[in-house]
This record gives sequence, structure tokens and C-alpha cells, in this order.
Amino acid sequence: MEIGEPQYAPAQDGELTASIALPSSAGRILEVELGWVAEDRDKSALELDRLEITGGEPVVSPPILLISLDTVGARHLSLHGYPRRTSPRLEEFAREAVVFERCLANSTWTVPSHMSLFTGLMPGVHARTVQLDATDVPDLWEMWQLDERRWTLPEALRAAGYHTAGFVDSLWLSGLMHFDQGFDLYDDSAAHISLDRTDGGIERVAQLARDWLDARDERPPFLFLHCFDAHGPYTVPPQWRDKLAGRTLTQPVSSAYAGALDRCFGGIHSYIAAPYATADGMPKRLPTDPIADAYDEGLLALDARLGEFFDALRKTPLWDEAVVIVTSDHGESMTGHEFYFAHGMAYDEILHVPLIVKLPRGARGGTRVSEGVQLVDVYSTVLELAGLDPAGRGRHGRSLAPALRGEKLPPAALLAQGGLIRQTALELDRWKLLAFDPTLDVDLAIALSYPGVPAEWRKQNVPELSDSALTAEVFAAITADPARAQRLWQELVERIGGTHVALYDMRSDTAELNDVAAEQPEIVAALTKRLAEELALIEVSRSRLATSAPTKAPSEADRAALESLGYSGRK
Repeated sequence: MEIGEPQYAPAQDGELTASIALPSSAGRILEVELGWVAEDRDKSALELDRLEITGGEPVVSPPILLISLDTVGARHLSLHGYPRRTSPRLEEFAREAVVFERCLANSTWTVPSHMSLFTGLMPGVHARTVQLDATDVPDLWEMWQLDERRWTLPEALRAAGYHTAGFVDSLWLSGLMHFDQGFDLYDDSAAHISLDRTDGGIERVAQLARDWLDARDERPPFLFLHCFDAHGPYTVPPQWRDKLAGRTLTQPVSSAYAGALDRCFGGIHSYIAAPYATADGMPKRLPTDPIADAYDEGLLALDARLGEFFDALRKTPLWDEAVVIVTSDHGESMTGHEFYFAHGMAYDEILHVPLIVKLPRGARGGTRVSEGVQLVDVYSTVLELAGLDPAGRGRHGRSLAPALRGEKLPPAALLAQGGLIRQTALELDRWKLLAFDPTLDVDLAIALSYPGVPAEWRKQNVPELSDSALTAEVFAAITADPARAQRLWQELVERIGGTHVALYDMRSDTAELNDVAAEQPEIVAALTKRLAEELALIEVSRSRLATSAPTKAPSEADRAALESLGYSGRK
């Protein structure tokens, strides 16, 4: 049971026992308020004969550092077998930590993924799901704002006596989205520094974190650090360019159309392509390898700076006793599935993320856990490592503390929600099921560019795309006639709308290029049934935790900054 989070237990005749972890009073008076109520609240009575409060052993509260490396996919880290040496400092850190080899994000982009990290609840509990059409496209900040009534990890730790601070590098994790809940100090100043400046990113948040750790009070610290360095457009400091040998894991696509609208298929998005424009403007096509190289080089630069931060902490007494967790919210697609240098689709290159946990005194350092886990598990894991009860009513994740002790984890279904075309991914053992509708959670531009649109239909109805990405100019021409735009949308809904499924064997087809749903109907049926069960549980939690309307809106400057990074709503 956690302080501050409502807890419920069925009251029957006889003794009912519950425990709650309280922060050290340190000589102060600690007030505890208990309440009880009948389930129907006003139609029956709950009689309490006797209430007894007893004390237990003091709980050890280690320092806890949670570090999120935005857009860092496990498949591009040498720590996870990538042929390029992109993560030497993380490999060094892993020698005193436990590495989870198969951790999946629960969503395909920053906000819902961090919501699951912070609440132990699946993204579907938080989403304000809106079906989009060709003329009405809510902005992402309207659909995804953390409800203030959610009980978050920093709230739980602060209630248990932790001194909490967060330093974040993206407006998506700012107070605008309510991620500051439960923090004594929450600093998003780094989010307002452009990616091409050398004083932003991890340089900024790491220095702020060191300053805070030096000045904090006697309470055990919980520090959340978020770094946006690896996110597109892959701005690489000069000293880290051309430092990697070998080729990338780029798909066999040597070039692609450039200047596509954000979140569209079939071309390199405009914010990624912009640095490669010349005095003559944007080339029609760009080679893909230099862009993939820049992503890898950015990982190497981030890895080096993270290593410097760890070096500084190792010189302090805090390091030896600390729990240090390094993870990511999602990875990045390179050229697979005609979705170039982006995230938002539930493919493995995007969902497979690092999860590395250093225990106090480096216990079990250098070991690896092969069982599949997910980001939603981090919440309960941190609570247990902090000496708190990891169980919680309606929580979807599980504590990974047994695995950190060397115990084998039972198999679990790994779930991801919240991407384009309303993809939902379920992975169990070797199989991965994708369920999706190409006409949901998209606008006309995304639907027109979707690879599943019949080529002959596209050729006849949108000839503008015969030799071009879906650029802003091309889309403006297509939608200049509102009647045409509406007709195109209606025909797309008829042709590609509805629920589709795909099945991949993740042991033999990690690139997810061979859909075997037709050859494995029994596996599809079993996973579809399991997915329905998981979604039903999510809906139960959603119904219990009603989501209110958005309470904040970004400033014009913040909106422009988000759009410059590929997060636009096209009205």
C-alpha cells in the first residue's frame, strides 16, 4: 500500500490486515489519517470494532536515479549486439548492472510511453482517444495529457520520504503535460534550448542534476533525468562525426523521397531532411545512409556524455548505494516499412528499448535477463527497490525485483499502444501480433501515404504522388478542392478501413518483413483472444480512472517548437 494512493480491500467478518510504508519521522510528528467506507457509500454501514496500529522494521530507502534516453533504440546499441560501437560507456556501466535483453516500450512515442513508465498503467488508460478524419485533427497535446488524478511514481516516492527532482529535455514532458506531478523540483529549461546548441541536451540536464544532488537535503533522493539528444533531426556535435566504422543496419533502400509531411509514409520527413537542403532547395531524393550514420553518431555522443555524468557520480558517496536505471521511451525506424527515420509505428526497431539497472554496491553486475519485460514494469520495480509495496490495485506492470535477485521471471504478454493507424502490438514468446486500422488516429495525408493503399488506386486518384513524397505543397494541391479531399477519405475508409492483423515470428524475422498470419491461423486466434483480454483489463482501469478534458494549452512558441520536431496537427 502506498501513501496517498486510495487502497481498497474487501471487509469481511474477522481481522483485516494492511500495511503502509511511512517515511522516517526524524523526530517530527507524523500524522496518519485512515478512513473506511462501505462499498455503496450510503446504503450500508461498516462497523469497526477495533483499530490497532503497530510499527515495523525501518525501510531502507536507497538513492534512486531514473534516466530516460529519448529515441534510443536497443537495436542500435553495441550493448545489445549492434555491430557498430555506439555504446562503450553503457557497456562499462553494464558491468556493474543488470541488463534486460528484451524490454519493450508500451508505446511508440514519448508521451504515452513515459505515462506508462510513471504510472504502471498502459497507455490506453490515459489516452483521450479521438477518431480523426480528413477535416478534424486534434493536436497530440489534446489527446495525451497526464491526468492530474493519476498517482505517479514521484508522488509515491515523495510520500514515502524521498526528495524528488526532475530535469527534462522535451516540452512533451514539461508541466504543460502534467509530468511535474510529485516532484519537489521540476526543471524543463533544457527543453527550450534548440538541438543545435552545445549547451543543451544532456550537457544541461546533467549539470542541473549534479548541482541539485550537491545541494539537496537529508532525504533520500529520487532523480529523473530525460535527454532528447538522440531525437531527430540527429544533430551531431562535430567531434563525434565520422567516428564509427562499418555500415548501419539500414534496410536495403539506398535513397528516398525527401520533404514528406510529418508522420507520413513513403518519404523522409521535412524536419529530418532540412539539414540536407542546398542553396537550390530540398532535393527530390536523399541518400539514406548518411542520415542513419548521423543517428548512430548521435548515440555515440550521448553515450560519452552519459559516461561523464556517471564518472562524476562515482566520485560521490551516493553512487555505491544508489539504484540507477537507464532506459528509453522508444527507438527509431530507419527505412523499414516505408516509414523513414521516425517513430510512431509498433515495429521492433521502435519498441525494443534498453533497460539497465544498477543495484546498490553493484550487486549482480554484469548479468543479463533474457525474459521479456516492458516499461510499465518499472513503476512496481522501483517501489520494491525503495522498500515499498510493489502491488497496486489495477496496476498493469509487475515488479522485476525477482529477476534482479537472480530468479527466473514467468512469461508475460508484452503490449504496446498509442501509435499511428491505431496499432496495438502483443508479443508472447516468439510471436508478435499487430492489430491496426489504417484509417484511425490518422489524417488524410497519413492515410494517402500508407503503404497498404492499392498502387493502382493511388495512381488513378492521386497522380501527384507518382514521383514525389507527400510534401506540404503536394498535399495542398490534393486538398485544394474540399469535395475531392472528402471523396478520397471516404474511398480510403472503404478500401483499407477496418481491423487488420499481422503475425511475425520474432525469432526468425526480427525485421518483421514476413507476415505469417495466413499460415498460422491458430496462433493468430490465440493471440487475438489474449489481446482482447488484455484490452478488456485496460478498459476496466480506464473506467475506474476517468480522464478529464485537457487543462492546459501550449504557447504559440511552444507549439512552433513541437512542430519543428515533427509533431504537428494538420487542421
